Amino acid sequence: MDERSAKVARRDLLRSGIGLASGSASLLAGLPLLGQAASDQALIDRAFQAQASQDYATAETIFRRLLRAGRTDEFIMRGLAWNLSRQWKHAEAIAASLDNNRRNPCAWSVAQVCEAYVNAGDYENGAKWLRFAKQNETAWGDARPAFESAIEVVAAKTFVVEYTLDPAVLANIAFLPKGDFLCPLPIPDLPYQTSSYEVEGALSTREETRAGNLCLRVTPDGGRRATVRCTVRLKPMSYRSRVRDFSLTDIPSSVAPLARSTRNVEIEHPTVKALAAELKATSAITTIENICAWDHSNLKFDPRADGATLGGGSVAALKRKTGHCEGVTSGAVALLRACGVPARFVRGYGAVAGASGTPTMHTWTEFYVPGAGWIQWDGENAPFAVPAKICIGCFRYTSPYAAPGSGDAETRDLWNFEAVLFPPGTAVGRSGNVRFRRVSMEL
Repeated sequence: MDERSAKVARRDLLRSGIGLASGSASLLAGLPLLGQAASDQALIDRAFQAQASQDYATAETIFRRLLRAGRTDEFIMRGLAWNLSRQWKHAEAIAASLDNNRRNPCAWSVAQVCEAYVNAGDYENGAKWLRFAKQNETAWGDARPAFESAIEVVAAKTFVVEYTLDPAVLANIAFLPKGDFLCPLPIPDLPYQTSSYEVEGALSTREETRAGNLCLRVTPDGGRRATVRCTVRLKPMSYRSRVRDFSLTDIPSSVAPLARSTRNVEIEHPTVKALAAELKATSAITTIENICAWDHSNLKFDPRADGATLGGGSVAALKRKTGHCEGVTSGAVALLRACGVPARFVRGYGAVAGASGTPTMHTWTEFYVPGAGWIQWDGENAPFAVPAKICIGCFRYTSPYAAPGSGDAETRDLWNFEAVLFPPGTAVGRSGNVRFRRVSMEL
């Protein structure tokens, strides 16, 4: 942002922006505007109806028609930018947002610029605009939720994850001898995540590596509870400057097995092969972008999905096009592998349930790019950009649907972790086994 633009925006940000929270623009439908022709109002109603039904392409077309007719109202120009962003037309969304801010400088147009950069994975420019907006926070008005949502993505954060290992609760479910517990430690050495830990109340502890995951074997001191307290630091990161196009021959042999078919990642199935063929481009980087865009638009996360929708593997997920995080992730992993890109599942914490500090488990995707390594992707963020959201990685695995005790050691460890985190017969949020709190945030 140049100095002159900053001065103008700072002055005009003090005006009250008229709008509503990102994702809720359908609430504007039907509100009369002075001097507005009935035909324009009908088009505006149709645009917001299309947006509410997630038909973003139709909404974009209508907003463009209104602009060609001379309607440059802030909420119309913001509507165009918002719907472009939802279609992952990030360069166009940024340009439309900046144009809106030039024509209609106010809190809402600034918020849309911030969101457009953040959605595109351009965290550097997103943070610059957000720091500018923070200087004028008193003028945010009803745009506050949009600013806060963008800040959640780009602000560096420190969390504390605390496991309480109670032998009286866990004695019947641990899969290790002598009553030891295997505690998953947050992955300590990622470019966007570092962690450390301390232990209280244990007789002894020992770090172990299981299937590439760092774990802590905890030997309890008789019936005394032990506490493992992990401090995790997250920062946003964009890999854009680090990724280069690559050939499948560039993939090292150590990760090549994660480009193969497994029982639940059926890359040889006709459904997977046909869709992968449609999405595969001459460039490997473009192929990854195509797969992530398709997954984002077509595989819908449904937190209400019951156990029957979790399993069935990648083919079932691609046919169903909805499911919990495991199913949605399995579709992305299968398509990436079918195109020759190594991919795997990561299991960790994806959210906090209310104010209780109790975490919920989450599954997301990692794909491998030579020269950059394993890159996290969670369905919402742009590929090659890792937001500083609440996605704390604890362990990686390849077979999410095997029954406890079956399959390879990696799968057995997964179920041991789940037992330690959430003992059977206790509701998530009431087990008291894990506490989770954010201790700092810095933009």
